[in-house]
Amino acid sequence: LSNVGNDAIDAGMIGIDQSTGAVKVMVGGKSYNSADQYNNATDAERQPGSSFKTITLATAIEQGMSPDTLFDCSSPMTIHLQNGTDWENLQNYGNHDYGTISLARMTEVSANTGYAQVINLIGPDKVAEMGNRLGIDKELPANASLTLGTTTVSPYQMAEAYATIANGGVHIDPYTIEKVEDTNGNVIYEASPNETQSISPSVAKTVTGILEGVMTDGTGTYGMPSINQPVAGKTGTTENVRDLWFCGYTPQITVAIWTGISQEQPMKIGYRDAQTSDLPLPIFRKFCNQALADYPREEFPTANDPDFKPNEDWGGVDLDRTQKEQQEAEEEQQRLEEEQRKKEEEEERKRQEELEQQQQQQNQNNGATNGNTGGNVNDGGAAVVPPGNVGGDDGGGETPDIGGDDGGDIGGD
Repeated sequence: LSNVGNDAIDAGMIGIDQSTGAVKVMVGGKSYNSADQYNNATDAERQPGSSFKTITLATAIEQGMSPDTLFDCSSPMTIHLQNGTDWENLQNYGNHDYGTISLARMTEVSANTGYAQVINLIGPDKVAEMGNRLGIDKELPANASLTLGTTTVSPYQMAEAYATIANGGVHIDPYTIEKVEDTNGNVIYEASPNETQSISPSVAKTVTGILEGVMTDGTGTYGMPSINQPVAGKTGTTENVRDLWFCGYTPQITVAIWTGISQEQPMKIGYRDAQTSDLPLPIFRKFCNQALADYPREEFPTANDPDFKPNEDWGGVDLDRTQKEQQEAEEEQQRLEEEQRKKEEEEERKRQEELEQQQQQQNQNNGATNGNTGGNVNDGGAAVVPPGNVGGDDGGGETPDIGGDDGGDIGGD
């Protein structure tokens, strides 16, 4: 935070060991000695932006949507919602037009128009219910904009939800106090968190695989640590850049990071808008590089793939049809190019014929002119031309030479 030159920007961070539920890291703000001592990690509820798309993703995978399911992610777009209303002029960040891409790819690039279609297909109520199952302990409104993170949550709640996915779908109640003993060493309290299989291991594995792509080929690349560990996560940016988030995990720990201004103002760095690459991503990267530097490599939980429904069952872009249409379009283009080639060849042939006809006509005209010139001279026209000036190259030829080989020079162009 000290490197961005905006003292108003604050942060909150929580880190949970997903295998036990133990809270390993809690940062309530950039200064514990601040006047209000407000804990941004637990108490600050702010819109999570696109980091909430992971909840929608888990719901879609659970319902049988394949990571390869294709959607039109153009921008802007109007979505016809199940409730009969239209979500008009929906745009991707920067109004970027991604065209037709897969569910996995649109997660990597965080395509809003694609995810609006997904939640409309699977149902906002299902997404809200998934959020509660994963660990967000509050009522979530069942509306389409939920997928874009318009409902406020805390970093603690987001970390708990992501930890469930990181733990193979097993939700463990987080705790901050492991044990309490009296002065005699008697255990007064010891944490015994509840464990629940909230989603199947196969769903959790599939979601994790897609979120790994976010880190290697998507919006999270700037937060990729240099440690020898697999990393999965998702960025989030809210309207007018009032909040910047990153929620991610390794096999050892799940982290949620929020950055913003307490008064909910747009964040600026110099004269430009702040970005996730300025704040939450480098915080995550530096944290992991230091905290996990000495940990041996581990892997995420594995499982079989879920049973996926055909792409066309979702009303998305039919892959086979798309490939067929593309092939047909290419064949049509080749046909048109061949027609154009033949047309140009025919036009060139006709042009050559016209040129040949013009040349023949010109030669005929030249011959006629030459004949007339010779005849006039032989008929007495030479009486006005000195014979020495009309003959061959040396000027000494006879008058009849005018109508001979050299006559073309007189009757020509």
